[in-house]
This record gives sequence, structure tokens and C-alpha cells, in this order.
Amino acid sequence: MDTIEPFTFLVTGATGQIGSEVVRRIAGRGQRVRALVRASSASPRRTSLASLPGVTMVEGDYRDRTSLDRACRGADFVIATASVGAPHGEYTYQNVDVQGNAALFAASLAAGVQHLCFISTIRASEFTRVPMLAAKAKAEAALEHSGLDYTILRVSDIIKPDALLVEAADALAGRSLPVMGDGSALSAPMFGFDLAELCVRSHAISSVQRRCVDVGGPEILSGIERAEAIAQAVGMEDDPPLEYCPPPSAEQIAAIADPALRGQMLWQAIAAVNDFVAEMDEVCLMFSVRLTSIGDYIGQHIEAVQGILAQENKGISNGNQAAEP
Repeated sequence: MDTIEPFTFLVTGATGQIGSEVVRRIAGRGQRVRALVRASSASPRRTSLASLPGVTMVEGDYRDRTSLDRACRGADFVIATASVGAPHGEYTYQNVDVQGNAALFAASLAAGVQHLCFISTIRASEFTRVPMLAAKAKAEAALEHSGLDYTILRVSDIIKPDALLVEAADALAGRSLPVMGDGSALSAPMFGFDLAELCVRSHAISSVQRRCVDVGGPEILSGIERAEAIAQAVGMEDDPPLEYCPPPSAEQIAAIADPALRGQMLWQAIAAVNDFVAEMDEVCLMFSVRLTSIGDYIGQHIEAVQGILAQENKGISNGNQAAEP
């Protein structure tokens, strides 16, 4: 009987929140994974990923085409999750998200890669005043004209699990939950592990080849509804108290000297008053997945939420004892 050889995946941004989850999921399927990391990376995830069966850590840099050619050679599929996020040091939106991605696409084509999955942001091309979104839009255009088979997953809103559990602990303690602007803007909050699953499956879904697909979580929520979902998940019957946080004004944004920080503040202001949503029913059917809601996740981790409160109470108790004469 012939043995079916496993595929080889190259995952860029492998030590990031999304990239690390992609690597784990591919390795868990018995496939080979090359995890691209910078030589200078000291992330704890690097060590944990290197211990997984089938995972090879490959050093490279989006600014170094030779290293990308080496990483792509022999790869069947590429999942591109790397992004600057916030410019720092020598890493900018231009030389990583724009030029770096273009170099990755060219290296993938030269290596005969069968499919490349790229993570972008919903409505990026509409808000190019935001440097991060402008870079995403340029990378999308480069991929669409690269000659590769591809899938672009445009994400609505990524949930940070640790921060969500802290919010849940605040709700359980009766504290206010933050809401940006007037709380009416809509998004479809999505967990990184769900996005990772879509990335891993994308090469095998014929209906998403050479397509841009808007993706998000299973619920479309306003900021107020998101806070209410958190409160309901910890058993609160009444609506939670809310702390309305005004978005940065045009004057405040203009007064910021640092271009990177100014771009981030502009993005906050735009997100506070615009909808970034994805209807996921059809996408879930195409990918054969069930997505995780905010309530589901908090319910699965309610002991962790209670543990956060217990640690707070212990710290308060120890502080009171230390203050006693």
C-alpha cells in the first residue's frame, strides 16, 4: 500500500497569537510545519512550538528575500500571519506589511507553492488614512495580482482571551465594563483559535480559492451588546454598569507627533463609529466549522474568572494586614 506523504506548511508570524495557534493545529493533524521566526525572537512560544512533532523552526525576515526563498522552498502551502501591528525599530508597515508580503508572495510563486492564505482586515481599502489598513489593502492587491492561488481572510475583530476573562471578572464583581463611543458600532468578535482553524482549512475549500472572505465570530454585537453578553455569561441578570469611553477627537489625533501612535488613535476613532461585521452562516457551512461565542468561552473558563477575583481579594486582604499597626 502506498504511503501518503504529509503536506508541508510554512507559517509566517509563527510566534504571534494567530500564527502559533495555526502551527499547533497543523502539527496536531500530523502535517509538517515550518514556523518562520526572526533570529532575534525570544518569545516563549518559540520554545513550546519547537517541541511539537513535525515542527521545524526556520529563521527568516520579511525584509530578507533570500531567507523567504529558503523558507518557501518545498512548501506546499503558506499561511501568512505576520504583521508589524505597531511599528517599532527597523520594522515598519512599508518594509514588512507591504514590501515584505510582496517578497513572500514572489518567493511562494517561485517555489511552486500551491496556495497562500493571507490575513487582512474588513474594509481595509475604505480606510486607507489608517497606515495599518493602507498596508493591508496594498498587500491584498499584490496577492491578487501575484499569480498565486490564494484566500484572503478579512477579519472583523480579534478577541484577546486574557483581557476578556478580566472583563468577565469585573462584571462578576459588579464593576463597570468599558464601551467605546456610544456603544452602537457593530463588530463580529472572533477568537484567534477560530481564525486559525479557517486558515488551516482554506487550501482545501474550493469555494474560497482566489477570493476575499469577510470573517468574524458567530455573533454581530454592538459595544453595549458585547458588554451585556459578558455579564450574562457570568450569571448577571441585570444589565452591567457601563463606562463610556469617548473616541479620540480629530484635534487630539492631529496633535500626536508619533505617526505610529497617531495611526492607532485614528483607527480607534474610526472603529468607534463604523461597523466591521461579517455574516458567518455561509462561511461556517463552507468551512464546516462551529465558532465560539463570547458566552461559550467565558462559560468554559468560569473557574479562571473566579480565580482572578480570588487573587484580587487575596491581594486586598494581604494589603490590609500589612497596613495594620
